[in-house]
Amino acid sequence: MRQALRALDGESPLRRGEAERSRAEVRLLARSSWHETRPIGGPAGQGAFLNGAATIATELAPADLVQYLLAIERSAGRERHQRWDARPLDLDLLVYGETVVDEPDLRAPHPRMHGRRFVLDPAAEIAAAMRDPESGWTVGALARHLHQGSRRIGVADVSAPRAARLAELLRQRFSGPIDLVGGCGAALWETEGVDRPRLVLACDRLSAEGDAFFCAGLSPVERRRMLGLPPLGPVVWLDPDWERMVVEAAAAVESSGL
Repeated sequence: MRQALRALDGESPLRRGEAERSRAEVRLLARSSWHETRPIGGPAGQGAFLNGAATIATELAPADLVQYLLAIERSAGRERHQRWDARPLDLDLLVYGETVVDEPDLRAPHPRMHGRRFVLDPAAEIAAAMRDPESGWTVGALARHLHQGSRRIGVADVSAPRAARLAELLRQRFSGPIDLVGGCGAALWETEGVDRPRLVLACDRLSAEGDAFFCAGLSPVERRRMLGLPPLGPVVWLDPDWERMVVEAAAAVESSGL
């Protein structure tokens, strides 16, 4: 039976109560307290969000588990109209045991969890010792780094012009140094501590449709090596679509506390 970590996210009305669904294939092990946070990304005018995390034991395969979580969202009244809009419930699969999943419609560990305090803080409450197989770090170490890491941002991309464009856009929006990552400089970040940027924003493909740089079948270490990144440590993996990449990068900077 695999142990999985999931994120719980919804607007303040969720305070009125919740229904934990139980089936033979899914068993709740632990649940964090609720963390109220301001909305990041999405349309303006949203209320505060409640964020939490839970560990579960499951017999379901990753794709089946995601469908199970989506069914719970629908039963709670969620309708998907706009990305990151207000919703009564949002369930994300964060970590699925020691398995790294890289499929067109599913990546686990969650590709952007390393840049989200509202995810890592509640997750560290209940699963600090759980290892994230993509980064090689524990959930607790990932959460500490997002609070204590150097106030720097790294940008790595299979497209050097796109990396430069994103870095310049972020320099205009946010204060603090932004580094274009690659080659020997990345070796400085192989251990947690000073000199490792708090955020490394990376993209390992040129298009959403897939291309010669698509990393399906490559191990996390091989994917990182291709981009000149260290083999271990937190990375926020961005969507290759430019508009989505910009939104995800900006949201990661905001939610990291930089």
